[in-house]
Amino acid sequence: MAATALGIANPLRKAKAAGEGLDLASDVAKAEHRLKEAEEAARTAAKEGSNGTRVSKPQLLPDEGKVGTYGDLIAAGKKGDDITPHHIPSSNRMAKEGITKRDGVAINMEQPTPGSGGRHRSTFTYGNTADIGMTPRDALAAGVRDARRIYQADGLYTPELRRSLQDLIQMNKSEYPTIFEKK
Repeated sequence: MAATALGIANPLRKAKAAGEGLDLASDVAKAEHRLKEAEEAARTAAKEGSNGTRVSKPQLLPDEGKVGTYGDLIAAGKKGDDITPHHIPSSNRMAKEGITKRDGVAINMEQPTPGSGGRHRSTFTYGNTADIGMTPRDALAAGVRDARRIYQADGLYTPELRRSLQDLIQMNKSEYPTIFEKK
């Protein structure tokens, strides 16, 4: 009543008065059908990338999580496998301790090639010297926490990956005991 008093007419009443003969039940059914189609389209769009390709649930790639020296992991890999060794601590940080890039301890991480994205590119030290001012022990801890965060975000922090990160810590400490000793 107040709406009519304000001069705002009921659209259905207005349409019927104009002789349009709307079938309310039919219109509601059509609207519900369009809503269901829109919801399904939204669900499908959420599963697809911006280029329309299906986006699947993230998975670990073969050899992802394997630990070794950077040189050994590079030698064991193959071109186009979308895997690259990630130094933890970074090769820049370890260079301050006299350790070569090839001899630094690393873990295989996903890195699509060619392309962008991937877990390796998500690390806080990718392409920079973010851990250079840290002690070796702090850089090791920060790198492990960062890798764990990335794998947890993708729902891939499995017991096997946890063991790989533990192996990475142990390998750093056994290969370079004086660098990682508590002070």
